[in-house]
Amino acid sequence: FEKFIIKNINDTFSSLAEKLPEYKSIAQNGGLGLGAASSNLEIRLSWIAININSYNARYNDNTFFDTVINSLQAVEKSLFTDSAVKNDSEKMSVVGTTKLIDYITNMFKQGKEGTILSEGSYWEDSQDILSSEFGGDSGGSLA
Repeated sequence: FEKFIIKNINDTFSSLAEKLPEYKSIAQNGGLGLGAASSNLEIRLSWIAININSYNARYNDNTFFDTVINSLQAVEKSLFTDSAVKNDSEKMSVVGTTKLIDYITNMFKQGKEGTILSEGSYWEDSQDILSSEFGGDSGGSLA
C-alpha cells in the first residue's frame, strides 16, 4: 500500500510533466489550458487524499508519513541545489513545482495528524498551484 501511495505521488508529477506542454499550447492558442491542467491535477490530488485517508483507516503508523514528508522536503531542496535542475518552458517551473510539493507535503502533514482529507474539491487549489505556469511573464514563474 505504501508503494502504491508513493507511485501515486510520482504519477502526479509525471502526468503534469508529460502533459504540460500540451496544456500550455492550448492556452497559447486561446483555449483553456489552465483549466485542463487544473482538472488533471485536481484528480491526482483527490487520489492522494483518498490514499491518505485509506492508509489512516487501515494502519496506525505515523512513521510512513514522516518518511514521505522528509522525502518531499529533500526533493524540494534539491530543486535549488542540483545543477541539473533548470527552468524549462516545456516543464513546470521551479516555483510551480515547489508550490505543488508544498501542497502535497501539507496533505501528508494533515494525514499524520489524523485529519480526514477531502476526497474531492481540489479545483481551486489546483488552479492556484498552476496559475504561475500560464499567462506569460506575470512575475510568478521562473520559467
